[in-house]
Amino acid sequence: MEKLYQSIRSILDESKKPCIYEKFISAFPLDSEPIKFTNTLSEAADEFFREPEVMLESSAKADRIENVRKKAVEKWSQVEKEAREIAEIMYKHYTFIESVSDTIRKAREKNISWPEIKKRFSESEYAKMVRDVNEKTGQAALLLDGKNVEIDFRKSAHENAAVYFEKAKKAKRKLEKVYESIESQKFSVKEKTVGITKMKRKWYEKFRWFFTSDGFLVIAGKDAETNEEVIKKHTESGDLVFHAEITGSSFAVIKSEGREITLTAKKEAAQFAAVYCKAWSKDLGSMDVYCIKPDQVSKTPPSGEHLGKGAFMIYGGREWYRNLEIRISLGIKIDMERKTVAVLVGPKSALAKNANYSVEIMPGNKKASDLAKMIKKLFIEKSKPDEKSLVEQVQIEEIQKWIQGTGEIA
Repeated sequence: MEKLYQSIRSILDESKKPCIYEKFISAFPLDSEPIKFTNTLSEAADEFFREPEVMLESSAKADRIENVRKKAVEKWSQVEKEAREIAEIMYKHYTFIESVSDTIRKAREKNISWPEIKKRFSESEYAKMVRDVNEKTGQAALLLDGKNVEIDFRKSAHENAAVYFEKAKKAKRKLEKVYESIESQKFSVKEKTVGITKMKRKWYEKFRWFFTSDGFLVIAGKDAETNEEVIKKHTESGDLVFHAEITGSSFAVIKSEGREITLTAKKEAAQFAAVYCKAWSKDLGSMDVYCIKPDQVSKTPPSGEHLGKGAFMIYGGREWYRNLEIRISLGIKIDMERKTVAVLVGPKSALAKNANYSVEIMPGNKKASDLAKMIKKLFIEKSKPDEKSLVEQVQIEEIQKWIQGTGEIA
């Protein structure tokens, strides 16, 4: 028990961060040196499973990406096909599988040894069909209709078949994602045509962010960890902090950078905070938001209480913004000279100033992935002829990440 306890403690050590290896990810470092460490397991998964970039410079690169996709389609098509075939074979031989499992269970109830059970199968009329019994894994290897089929003899025939049907479903979902990737990342490769230029990531892009219509940067947390970071590391004297009047809200901060913060910037930051809270998932029509100064935010709780990660105490008076509609705009900023397209988010007034094209969304019934596809389609339809080839290369995921659950176009 002591060894097990110490092992678990070592895994929970904060210094042991999630990491990426060449062929897999891990929640903590193993014996070998990882390629890269990440702050969360989600970040590791995002990076490891990310589809190939489509920042194209030549048709040769396009061919390589197409080849990767082709192999993915072949792989998951084959996995789905084989899993379904085996599941159907299991149902065809339903009675036989039940008989094998029942025979093993009853023999063990009578304390018959594993060697003896295997011997009986090898001497029976079904010797060619029951190839092996593995007591350590609880599996039996069967040969049914010329196919090698693994069953768990502790489960029913129906439960065994369900495992393969689920495997087929997962493969189908993987296949659909590959097709979605192909659809969402279509591009035109012509002679002398260059695709989107990959832009250098700014420090604030790890958070939710936007620039107000009069040029103030607003950042907000995505989760408890980034909420904590926004307040502790990136909030300074002269900034303003916004929070919706509901549990589970992001902290939004206007960066003053030595300037006097305008009423316009305050209203837009309040709108941003109203949207990125649980009001969206609760399908609320409006939300109240308050504004405070950084010195009113404290990590010191009242005596006897505890504050979790991302939570803070607020002291003193508050400036209120009431009944803010739960709506946000998504848009794109096109730079033809640099060959870049950036996906932007923010209140309608901010994107009217900062984006070439934008659309306002609100809580609704459409899945985020479907809504993102609709929005991309609208951007492509509205864009000018010389912009279309760039807009078509915008990844669906870059739009979808700003949509909280389900929604619709307002």
